[in-house]
Amino acid sequence: MKAAVSQAKFRFTQWWQAPITRADRIRGAAVGALACFWIFGLGRLMLAQEPVGLSVLVWWAVGGAIAGILLGMRFPKAVTCILFPFSTFGITG
Repeated sequence: MKAAVSQAKFRFTQWWQAPITRADRIRGAAVGALACFWIFGLGRLMLAQEPVGLSVLVWWAVGGAIAGILLGMRFPKAVTCILFPFSTFGITG
């Protein structure tokens, strides 16, 4: 068990310290877009005064997705690590 954890930690450290590649930027943009789509859309729904129009939610969600793409392209590894759990929201196995 300790060997598997140690090996996973070693692989993560190698990936984190490696130069950013095009694949990292694409992955970061995709994860950022999906995660921020859900965060902004649901956040606006929960924090807004009711009733909230569907068009308002869509605009917030799309704006969030665009912000996520920009963040994912600028900081691909950090966005991938932090926002990945949010990007899988609503997806069932």
